Amino acid sequence: MTDSPEKSERKKFSNLKAAFAKQRNFFSGINKSSEDSVRASFVISEMIAKSSRPFTEGLFIKECLLKASEILCPDRKKVFEGISLSANTVACRITDLADNMQKQLIQISKDFEAFSIALDESTDVSDPAECAVFIRGVDCNLNITEELLDLMPLKGTTTGRDIFQGLEECIEKLRSHGANLCLWLRTVHHQHALVWLDY
Repeated sequence: MTDSPEKSERKKFSNLKAAFAKQRNFFSGINKSSEDSVRASFVISEMIAKSSRPFTEGLFIKECLLKASEILCPDRKKVFEGISLSANTVACRITDLADNMQKQLIQISKDFEAFSIALDESTDVSDPAECAVFIRGVDCNLNITEELLDLMPLKGTTTGRDIFQGLEECIEKLRSHGANLCLWLRTVHHQHALVWLDY
């Protein structure tokens, strides 16, 4: 006995609907797995950066993860293979994280009621002097934020004027993004002399 045309259409519609749901679940599963792999890549890259390790260690970490997955959860090995940790990927992830942190700092600094700047001049291994610029600000709710604002290379001389000009450029970068920062400066250089710069 054959089904009526109406019943046949309902059955066909029902089958198509089930196939579509199955396909959607399949692709959402792949998408979720892909998102998790990217997220894991960001987390591991952040750990590499925070521990000052070379970016190439991402490949070693991935090897370790794959060996551990073979022992602990062989059925999930494919998921671990999807985590991209090449040196270039780790470098890109760290750059993305730094850009995101810079954007967050710019956003937060728009609400500063007051702020202070701390500078730390040092010479790195290859000899050029660098100046780390730290900012500490407080908003109207007394939430305190303290972050590394910039790492300025100091080319040539490292006089107070050179450092101040570099700092001014650093603050101007924040201002160009809408931060309401006004700078007047009082510095103690190696705790020996008090220098007022009237610029």
